[in-house]
Amino acid sequence: MIILVRDIDNNHVDGAAATALLAGITSIGKSKKTLALQLNGFTQDSILNILYGKTITANSIRDVYSFTDDGLDGLLLRAETNDLSKEHYDECATALLEKENMLDVLKPTGKSTLKEFATDINSINDAIKRAEDVYDYIYVYIPMNESELYSQITEYSDAELILVSQGRYPDIDLVNGKTNIVIKDFEETSRYDLTYSKKRYKSRRLYTIPHNVGFNDAVLDNSLLDFILVNRNNIKADDNYALTSSLWSLLGSYMTSRDNDDDELSESDIMNKPERGYLTMTVEESVELPEDSVQEVTVKKGFFKKENKFIVNL
Repeated sequence: MIILVRDIDNNHVDGAAATALLAGITSIGKSKKTLALQLNGFTQDSILNILYGKTITANSIRDVYSFTDDGLDGLLLRAETNDLSKEHYDECATALLEKENMLDVLKPTGKSTLKEFATDINSINDAIKRAEDVYDYIYVYIPMNESELYSQITEYSDAELILVSQGRYPDIDLVNGKTNIVIKDFEETSRYDLTYSKKRYKSRRLYTIPHNVGFNDAVLDNSLLDFILVNRNNIKADDNYALTSSLWSLLGSYMTSRDNDDDELSESDIMNKPERGYLTMTVEESVELPEDSVQEVTVKKGFFKKENKFIVNL
């Protein structure tokens, strides 16, 4: 499934951040193979940097923009001379989770504008269409000023998300049946609430990304992947429930019922970070035990997997 994301204000930071957030939740929360890319020129506020830039900088392995044979540039080069395959995406995309193709990001073109590199729009179309052979969901951020590119890609996209500011009501064409309006940085207590906005747009296809300090800080800090890993579950008791529940509602607008019934990504499938204190629990092979039995359970925690043993009354 191909989902287009556009920001009515053409705010590239907001567009990239929303795309990164939705791609991360789709992958980590819904256990779907996900690719994210953006079709604008070089910017430090890229999807890849927003999700993982802090870790890349801390590790100082390499400058993510120093090698031009990967990312979107590398994939479009291959599209000109090859029928794109899974191997090409594996070569060009940056994998953010250990499970294969679970959350991949194509870093943006290194040129100042996309058109400087991709003069043939067919290469872009091919790169996006072929991605469906590898991924369940492909999120594509497209700037509002890329009208020619948008007119091509929208023909085969499955859903479109238009980001708007709260209290602003631009003219948006909702005739095609696959466009949803998403109010970014949404404040529940504003007089321009969701009920009021639905009346103004004369549509029920409105969703929100609520104002959330943790999310905003993670975008500024280039550590959004950490934020998503910690808040991947939609639990009422969590401090960030307003955000996660709104995201779940938005995902449900274009995910199939089969997708919504799938289990979440298991702890072993994601790139756990031991310093955050994730727990791993090991229990001996289960056997049928009499009533009031007890069993010893070993819990390992932290980088050095310190063991703590507990007696559990079954």
